[in-house]
Amino acid sequence: MQLKDKVLLQLEYLKTAKQDLIPQINSISDYQISLMKPNVFAEGHPENCIRKMDLAFEELCTNLEEFGVHNPKQLTVFEFYSKIAYFKSKKKK
Repeated sequence: MQLKDKVLLQLEYLKTAKQDLIPQINSISDYQISLMKPNVFAEGHPENCIRKMDLAFEELCTNLEEFGVHNPKQLTVFEFYSKIAYFKSKKKK
């Protein structure tokens, strides 16, 4: 709901140029920004985003190996994601 309110206020501001709308728009923006968590790059931090991506990749490789894909780390990016998409679609059936 916040996004809709913000857009409506911004449109109203563009239409009328009422300066009293700016604090309301900024307040909603501040709230939305407070909800976003920045990526953590600190080495050794448990929430390190690069480490999390590495772990997710290893998990995907393990899953592909379990489904009979040999050396998934040697696949091209296209081949890798094609195989994931194939097994996802197969699982849905």
